[in-house]
Formats: sequence, structure tokens, C-alpha cells
Amino acid sequence: LQSFVDKGIPGCALKVVQNGTTLYEGYFGHSDTSGTPLTDKSVFRLASMSKIPLYTAMMMLYERGAFLLSDPVSTFFPEWATSKKYVRHANGYIDVVPTEHPVTIRDTLTMKCGLPYCNSDAPTADPTLQGMQNCMKPLWEKGHYTLREQIRAMADAPLAFEPGSHWLYGFSSELAAGIIEAVCEKPVNEALRDMIFDPLEMNDTG
Repeated sequence: LQSFVDKGIPGCALKVVQNGTTLYEGYFGHSDTSGTPLTDKSVFRLASMSKIPLYTAMMMLYERGAFLLSDPVSTFFPEWATSKKYVRHANGYIDVVPTEHPVTIRDTLTMKCGLPYCNSDAPTADPTLQGMQNCMKPLWEKGHYTLREQIRAMADAPLAFEPGSHWLYGFSSELAAGIIEAVCEKPVNEALRDMIFDPLEMNDTG
């Protein structure tokens, strides 16, 4: 672990627990640029780990009867009632055709909506990313935008495949987060706090 810090990362931590007994716990490096040592009180950016509380909240809402997993996401986002997909042919040609089925809530929970992540306008040969970049460009130029605005923009992006037919890590989580906002009628960060973080006294998580 110390070698990771020696090679350039600010800091890292590891805790190993088995059957409730801590077998190892260690902290190396710093938690910020001022040189504050990394400790068990340091706060980390979760990034993709946010999917754990996100999907936990989705299943809590499912148990409460807020939706069925077979419901189309257009139940909450009307612009997603119809969608298009790329069809790749053996000769290299690509067509854009209507999908046979709508994207469902189950697709958002299993990463099968057909859109990867698209975080920049960097040149790409991937037509799916190109389609997403075209949809996102007005929002990037605008600067700040809401999750709802992003979901509305992405409804026009052709999907990489028929919804539910393949796994592709990406935009499914944004759709799930938007569903939580629609059901709870509050920003997703507030919903996660009220449903999970506060009841579990996860005071440093947001």
C-alpha cells in the first residue's frame, strides 16, 4: 500500500474484516493537498460506489409499490416512450431503426439500456458515443444542467442494441436516479439521505 503512495497517488486505505473481526486496517499517505494524514475519519469520493445506495433505494421503492420492474421508464419520462437503436451489418454498414421494446426499469437496474457513459466530446469512432455527444453538446455548452435535463436530452440518442438484450456499463444509473427523484419528488441526493444515510447514521456519506 505504501508503494502506491510512493508511486504518486495521494493516499490509500485498506480494512479487512472477517466474521466481525478486523484482521487488518492500515492508512497511508494524505487525504488532501495540504498534507493531512489519511485516517479512518477521511472522506473519499465514492464515484461508481454510489450505485450501491442508488439501487438499494430503487428496490426499497419497488417493495413499497412505487413501480414494477417491467414498467417502461417512459412511465416517468414520456420522451423515452420510443427509442432508436444501431444495427450493425456484416459489411460494416450501420442502420438506425426503432427499437422493438421500450427501456424498462429492470433494464436500468441491470445496465441493459444500451447507452455507455459519455463524459466528454473527445473524438471517437463509436457511433453510440457520437450519438450521445450530439445530444449532450447543448447541455455542455450551457454549463450547469439538471439530471432531468440530461435524461430528456439522452432520449434522442440511438441505443447500442435492443433494450434488455445486452449488458453495457453506463447511463442506466442516471435513469434510475431520475426515477427516484420522480417518485420521491426531491433531488436524488436528498432521497438517499432520507431513505438510507440518515436512518443508518451514515453521517459522512452523501
